[in-house]
Amino acid sequence: MLNVEIAQTVANGPKKYMLTYGDRLVNLALDVYSETIQANSIHPSKGVRAEADYLQRRAHLIEARAKTHAVAALAQVYFEVLKAARGLQRNKGEIMESDEKIARRSKLNSRMERIGAICDKEIRLISGVLKSDTERFRKYNS
Repeated sequence: MLNVEIAQTVANGPKKYMLTYGDRLVNLALDVYSETIQANSIHPSKGVRAEADYLQRRAHLIEARAKTHAVAALAQVYFEVLKAARGLQRNKGEIMESDEKIARRSKLNSRMERIGAICDKEIRLISGVLKSDTERFRKYNS
């Protein structure tokens, strides 16, 4: 979900920010996906490999969570740059704005909020899995 939203956002953005912000944003989101897939491919076991499996899975999940925070922060910067480039930032003292400007800014804000909500949800989910894994590891390997 996050990767689809980021890809659509960057693809519809100006090409001049593709190499600086767009590519980095897409790559970070793909890194989150990759770390999550890697973590989910590790099935902690009992016995000799239990601790190593747990620690490896945990490391991937922590990396995914950290990169999700980075995606949210970079997306915010990207959207602020887009607003400034398109002249959509609200100027102090500006009393009247065109309906078109308001609509375009609202659309950007909605997309930014959607990406933020997706990132928040993913962070909560990853944190929940980390907590669950820790409880399960302690229960079966203490």
